[in-house]
Amino acid sequence: MAPRHRRPLAGAVLVLLTVVITAACSGGSDSGARPVSDTDTDTGSGVRTSATFQGRVETTTGAAVPGCLIVPTAVDGATEIPEMAVISDDEGAFTWTLPAGAYTFSTTCDSETNPDALAAHDGLSGTSDEVRADRAETTSVTIVVE
Repeated sequence: MAPRHRRPLAGAVLVLLTVVITAACSGGSDSGARPVSDTDTDTGSGVRTSATFQGRVETTTGAAVPGCLIVPTAVDGATEIPEMAVISDDEGAFTWTLPAGAYTFSTTCDSETNPDALAAHDGLSGTSDEVRADRAETTSVTIVVE
């Protein structure tokens, strides 16, 4: 049985697919990046059924805390959240569109797992007060970390 020869084109296709998949999966913590849930859950009726939560992670002195992992928790426990977390930007800000309802937002800062987090903020954590937003509303959230 003669040995099979690899076609050079197959290797090029594999490299191209790897580059495309890597580019599609990388998003980093670009301040312009927004979670997948950042779309209205419009049921086709033209009525917006989601709410927008605009927040900021800050220290007890009011200084911005960038690069922190933020996790929302639905107060009723029944609301499904498409992403698990977002990252605060250079100004400590984040925006998340979620199904209307009540949430708390928790954060932990860790420069080892997120290079955008400052080492000075390692170990800081906090949870917001309960925040509620109805359909088509935008609500402010502040997470103070200690």
